Amino acid sequence: MQDNCKLLLACLRRFPCQKLLNDSSGVTGDWKLAAKWIGEYFFPLLADAGLHYMAWVYSPNYFSRRAINLALSFVRQPVIVVVNFEEVASAYTWLREKVRPSCITSML
Repeated sequence: MQDNCKLLLACLRRFPCQKLLNDSSGVTGDWKLAAKWIGEYFFPLLADAGLHYMAWVYSPNYFSRRAINLALSFVRQPVIVVVNFEEVASAYTWLREKVRPSCITSML
């Protein structure tokens, strides 16, 4: 999982964007062992790369859903706005509506 996260981070650094739709609907396993690393280490790196909003689509798998919630519980400060969704369409709609005001961007 960490290798995939590092690939995503490299893409964000090369092609900066403020929004990400993270579709975990196909994840079937339990990845709770990576949750702490994701929440404490990876999320701040995503923010440093310029990410502001993440729409995270839950898996129907109980253990994967639990791991998502656990990862988010390890985030020390709200570095990225993350909202969880049950399906991709709602996540996509939410992301389309997110606009970061220029006055906030200029203060960062």
